[in-house]
Amino acid sequence: MRINVGLTPATTGNATVSGRRYVDLPNPGLEVGVLLDASAQHAGRTGREILTIAQRLMGLSKIRVDEMLDLVGLTPEESSRRACATTRSACGSGSAWRRR
Repeated sequence: MRINVGLTPATTGNATVSGRRYVDLPNPGLEVGVLLDASAQHAGRTGREILTIAQRLMGLSKIRVDEMLDLVGLTPEESSRRACATTRSACGSGSAWRRR
């Protein structure tokens, strides 16, 4: 993922997303989602809040947050929990945004 989004240079070849270099995408968040360090999320925010921030930054419809929560199987109750209650990484152990 780091090579795909231009954070680490490829030793050979190149990486593209939808046929373009990541840096050349007009709104990269519409093409690829990357969360390389889940601990960067504020432990006091809920999953819904985290997705809502991303939705607003990318100029997406509000319904997209619900679609993504449905896609990953989070119920309204689960998506309303604080990140520290939902993930190990936000609480200091582990590295992926996981459901318990």
